[in-house]
Parts: sequence; structure tokens; C-alpha cells
Amino acid sequence: MPSSQSLQNKMDLENPDFDFIHKESQIPFMVTRIHELEDSEGWLGVDTETSGLDPHRNQVELIQIASVNYCLIVDLNLFRRVPTERKVSWGKTGALQLRRLLESRKTKVLQNAQFDLNFCAAEGVIIGGSIFDTMLCAR
Repeated sequence: MPSSQSLQNKMDLENPDFDFIHKESQIPFMVTRIHELEDSEGWLGVDTETSGLDPHRNQVELIQIASVNYCLIVDLNLFRRVPTERKVSWGKTGALQLRRLLESRKTKVLQNAQFDLNFCAAEGVIIGGSIFDTMLCAR
């Protein structure tokens, strides 16, 4: 029988709070949400979706950053001059704030962290803070 905490977690997940940022008009809203993630208590979950497995030939397409009760999903093609271009323009509004959050001292939780860390580094971002890799902790 599931515990009361498991049942509560299931109920919480049935109506997740998330935003998918994929249009330029959403960038000001995204910046507001990034500031909320910066101010949130606890750790941040980080995950990437990539165009392949080689960080030197492929690129990060989407990045997800989550707190305990919210997830921000960002299409990084918004911040490339051309969607097929290799590098993100990190100086653009929105991208700059996203980079600062990723490089912040907040603890980050990742699954198979080495994969995401390598891709982020290839995009020009060094994930900061303590890194907790759930794959290394699994038995």
C-alpha cells in the first residue's frame, strides 16, 4: 500500500506547474520565472534534451530547470541567431539570466550528470553549485 507521502506526491504531480518557453514574446515572463527559481528554497533539478549524443557535434535543444513545485522548460533555439547554429548567444536577454541561474551556487540535481555537464560546457555554460547525480546514487 502506498504511503500517505506517495499519495500526496501523486496528487501534486497530476497538476504540475510548468511553463514551456518557445516564443520570443515569452522571454520577459521567462526572466520573471528565472528570478523566482533563484529565490526558491532548496535545490534545482536540471535536465537537457539534445540533438544527439556527441556534445562536440550536437547541441542542447531544450533545458529544464525545476524547483520542488515548478518547472521551466526553455527551447534554446530562441537564443541562436539561426536554429541550426551551434552556439547559444548567452548575452541576449533571457539567455543571460538563464546562464546565471545555471552557473549559480544553488545545488543542482541531475540524472547522469556527466552527459548534461558536457553538453552545457560545449554550449558555453559551466553548471555551478554542488552537483548531485541521481544515477551515481542508484544501487
